[in-house]
Amino acid sequence: MGSKLFDLPYQLAYYKAYHMDEQNIQIHLFCIPIILFTAILLLAHLPMPIISISWLIAVSFSTYYIYLDLIAGLIASPFLIITAIASDNILTIKPVLAIHLLAWAAQFYGHFNFEGKSPAIFDNLIQPLVLAPYFVVWEILFMYGYKPDLETEMNAQAIKKRKSL
Repeated sequence: MGSKLFDLPYQLAYYKAYHMDEQNIQIHLFCIPIILFTAILLLAHLPMPIISISWLIAVSFSTYYIYLDLIAGLIASPFLIITAIASDNILTIKPVLAIHLLAWAAQFYGHFNFEGKSPAIFDNLIQPLVLAPYFVVWEILFMYGYKPDLETEMNAQAIKKRKSL
């Protein structure tokens, strides 16, 4: 079996398996963009020799998302680029850190209260961090009827995966 890294239905289903409750999904639709934005702002303060971590995240996530699906990737990329630009101009991190931690707390609340399960990040650190912002884009695209066959496939795979959690 080959790598699932570039298998869009698999990646979405893996993440969806941890996000089946509508209330938890709504929390994530609100909090994930905040977490991504504040994380990039916070990471921008780490000294890097050539390129800032903010730009590294923006470019690498955008490239990966576009590779998985051109339209969804092009929708996600401007947010990432704008966040990287904003990160170059942040002077204080205390309020950013507070907002970041509150958004994480809301997500944990959603998982434990509505899903009754721990978040995906407890089982796989990297995949949820990379895919969560893209999952938000896909949830919104699915609401507008984009690629309904992919949504059906994702949900079917997610239900199977959920049983093994």
